[in-house]
Amino acid sequence: MKTNNLYLVVAAVALGLSSNAMALTFTDGGFTGGVDIGGDVTVPQAVNHWQWAAGDAISFASSPATQMTNAYKTLTLPAASNLPLLVGQTSAATAGNPGNVGLSPQIAFTDAAGATVTPVWDTTGNTGKGNITLPVTAADGTTALGSMTMRVKVGAVRAAQSIPTPSLLYSYYSSDSATVLFGHAAQPLAANGALPTGTIAAQWNTDLGAKTVTDLRDQLSAASGVTITTWNADATANASAGGAFDRPDSYYSGTYGLGIAQGDSLTVNFNNPVTVTTQWKSALKAIVTHL
Repeated sequence: MKTNNLYLVVAAVALGLSSNAMALTFTDGGFTGGVDIGGDVTVPQAVNHWQWAAGDAISFASSPATQMTNAYKTLTLPAASNLPLLVGQTSAATAGNPGNVGLSPQIAFTDAAGATVTPVWDTTGNTGKGNITLPVTAADGTTALGSMTMRVKVGAVRAAQSIPTPSLLYSYYSSDSATVLFGHAAQPLAANGALPTGTIAAQWNTDLGAKTVTDLRDQLSAASGVTITTWNADATANASAGGAFDRPDSYYSGTYGLGIAQGDSLTVNFNNPVTVTTQWKSALKAIVTHL
């Protein structure tokens, strides 16, 4: 009997009730009645916190024709520092949204005339590098002079915190056109082409001006209420399978960085030998939407 009394007291406390008898309203004789039961299910608010910036215009000093090769048709211009082209970051972490509506960036590239530009990514070496080729015109923007190939590098990063665990940091690649994060053309197409860990990819993005990996971790901690000190996973992942911001039991942050690494080159190939002083130009345009 003592055991039963103890059990009832514990049960009452667990339900937030007094251990004393409740004040009930009794009806004599027959009775029809019941107890309504209900509550609220709260879904954390999903907000698009992505923000984007293009790099400054890239202008090289006057190049003497004597630096050219291929019978004065090829001009090679090494980058003296890291040059950002497109940089993205989350200003805060967001809760996932079932269906992924409006949260996952989709990046597409065009040339100055609006024609689609598709990077050709390396598939070995885990360098995150590839080549982008663009048309080159005269200063009037219409007279065709040739083409330019840029050696580019990318970090495509998603950080996630599930409740209560784990915390994940990934460098993304895209294996097929059904990519749900960053877009198929905007990142390497094979795991062996992407930067090998989320930390390494995030550092490259930071070098271009994006938030640090510590910032991403702190964003997740602030949003989820779970203090993150280490990553349970820090590797590559496939953006075509599980790269969405779509789970309401998880919080997400991330960065993206496309640029030219110090020491890599832009190579301009003119259609004809350069025999007079020539001004040339090209442009890479980015369009970012969100699924």
